[in-house]
Amino acid sequence: MFSRAVVERLIEEAQIEEAVFVCLRAFKGDISLKRMSGGNPENGRVYLEAMLKAGALEGQIYVATDDELGKLRAVALLFPPGRPTLNASTGIHSGSY
Repeated sequence: MFSRAVVERLIEEAQIEEAVFVCLRAFKGDISLKRMSGGNPENGRVYLEAMLKAGALEGQIYVATDDELGKLRAVALLFPPGRPTLNASTGIHSGSY
């Protein structure tokens, strides 16, 4: 357990992989992730990575880190209301991030 958390907006692409790992731990055994991934853990990882990359392009990602170690502890993914997710004009279909 950490004594103090620091919440900040995720801005580094390298943090996305760490955020995926945090989400995988948080949703381990979750029925909705199992259904969306067809029960395949690798598909679940790919799904979460795609969602976080989409959030980096068109939404906002906030992370909570351990103040002492700087280790990522929690992830929040937000998409603004009234805005289509995975808009082709952002380049997500071309693989850019």
